[in-house]
Amino acid sequence: MKTIVLRVLLLAVLVAAGCASNRVNWDERIGVLTYDQAVRELGPPDAESTLSDGTRVAQWRGRARAQTVHTGIHQSHWNSRSHWRRGTGMGTTVVVPADNAPVLRLTFGPDGRLAEARRL
Repeated sequence: MKTIVLRVLLLAVLVAAGCASNRVNWDERIGVLTYDQAVRELGPPDAESTLSDGTRVAQWRGRARAQTVHTGIHQSHWNSRSHWRRGTGMGTTVVVPADNAPVLRLTFGPDGRLAEARRL
């Protein structure tokens, strides 16, 4: 039983590490990313303003999302008369509401390129 618990915990750590590695490094994209590219990646912004000098500030609010993690154990036994399976499993779903999701504010200079990125 201890090995099963340890395997489940290891799987959870690996899943969490995989999710964390999908984060975008916005600092690397400063001066490179254009407003049009951001809209293609993120969809239309939730709020947007254009300043008198041509600077464009756009905000994207994170969407509500659900993440489900399933773990399970499968054992099978084969004998000469039949093949039968026995298994157990468990799962959990975590939902992050849109109201509590982070806001991404991207500021694009008059040239249309990313000048600043902030998570609020």
